[in-house]
Amino acid sequence: MAVTVTGELYVWGAGSGGQLGRPKVAEHPFGAVTTAVVGDVAPVALLGELAAGAAGGRNHTLAVSVSGHLFSWGRAAAGQLGHGIGTSVGGTRRIADADLTEPKALQPPVGMSASKMLPRMACVRAGEHFSAALARDTWEVFTWGCDANGRLGRTSSERDAAEPRPLPRSLFAGQAVVALACGWRHVLAATEAGLCYSWGAGDCGQLGRGSERDGSTPALIEVIAS
Repeated sequence: MAVTVTGELYVWGAGSGGQLGRPKVAEHPFGAVTTAVVGDVAPVALLGELAAGAAGGRNHTLAVSVSGHLFSWGRAAAGQLGHGIGTSVGGTRRIADADLTEPKALQPPVGMSASKMLPRMACVRAGEHFSAALARDTWEVFTWGCDANGRLGRTSSERDAAEPRPLPRSLFAGQAVVALACGWRHVLAATEAGLCYSWGAGDCGQLGRGSERDGSTPALIEVIAS
């Protein structure tokens, strides 16, 4: 994907989960020629807003507009699109279980006043089946989606969290987070003081903690803290 200086968002590549923002096509065995791979670059409209940034997960896509609004589309089974829970004929169902082939704006989490929008976001990031964003004004980290390996960084286990929730500032020693990056199953965050925190999968030592253990909450990378 690419975002132009004039705020246009373009996508191309595999689209079996709807992550290209266009109708899905049938999936085929690995290695076979498949129309799920789209070589032509096509624009994606964010409901009339200009794009400021975008991120691709395994098979879902996120975008943040110039005004700081979040949009998501693609595969959604783990809650990585962040659209929460809704009702349908026959009872309650998870909207997160329905793939989207067009961008949809994220709404306030359940329990938040309907009149209060999510904070404006500075950037958006994505990994395998999970998502993260950084608030523009408060510099809080929001996470949602699959929590396997502790990749959401939440203090309590909340698997497949289908709504964005902020991580407590106390997890970062009370400091604002100014930069954020997602790997396949782990996250790195840098604070205003230049400290780096990590959490999520650690099987290859990617957390920088001197071990191969997973970390379910943000922890300071000590070796680069001094």
